[in-house]
Amino acid sequence: MGLTLRQFPYLSTNRLLRVVLITMTVILGTASFVAAAPGYEAPRAARPVAIDGDLSEWRGGAPMVLGSAPAQVAHLPYWGGPLDLSAKGWVQWDRDFLYFAAEVTDNHVVMVQYDPFYIWGSDSIQIALDPRLDCAAEGYAQDDREYGWALVGGKSSTYCWQGTRAPGEMAEIESAIIINPDGHGWTLETAIPWEEIGTKPAVGLELGFSWLVNESDVEERDGWIEWTGGLGAEKSPTKFGRMVLAAHAVSATSSGESAVATAPRQKERISIAALG
Repeated sequence: MGLTLRQFPYLSTNRLLRVVLITMTVILGTASFVAAAPGYEAPRAARPVAIDGDLSEWRGGAPMVLGSAPAQVAHLPYWGGPLDLSAKGWVQWDRDFLYFAAEVTDNHVVMVQYDPFYIWGSDSIQIALDPRLDCAAEGYAQDDREYGWALVGGKSSTYCWQGTRAPGEMAEIESAIIINPDGHGWTLETAIPWEEIGTKPAVGLELGFSWLVNESDVEERDGWIEWTGGLGAEKSPTKFGRMVLAAHAVSATSSGESAVATAPRQKERISIAALG
């Protein structure tokens, strides 16, 4: 319905136009804000990924970078720049696993936890998944998953918080954590079974996703850097980014360098309900 002076007799033509322009600006600004959630296109793995902490087979894919935007470091008050803490993360997938890898730059690596429930209290990584993309606003829904990785008692360990269940449990998920020889960073590589996530993979499947890197320079958490909100300060999948399973694959060439092999892409989104 259009606006007319007859509806608003107390407004002049110029004032009515100003009201319309302000209203449209608010609407468009809100739409832009909603559309601004980060997205990531996860390539298909050309072959099963070796979980050994060597990230050479990931280099051909585009990383998610942490430590490059003010919002990402807002929960690390004494952040000293990318050499203090920053990270790159990648995701690949195949019919059996969702693979995740990260390369962390950290000027002082501390992993001293012996209680896996507090795996987040030292240097560690957490990721969160909203498999049904139902975007719970307050707390996790039953389908949501959160995973944490660190060295616990010197061993690469995974802890899982599933849905509304607490406190969580150690998960039998293959992972490898390698601390750099100079002590100024570390790598993580892991393979999460789709059965553990609770859904079936398909090209075009879209999931809610976020990840963060916890920072500890002593024996407790100093803060964290985070891809989106909804994971560190609160549990709110509505603030997650979006991850789409892509058809193209990242593969390694015979020379050890990485190349991107592209398969025809499916344009349609796949819903969980359609997968049975």
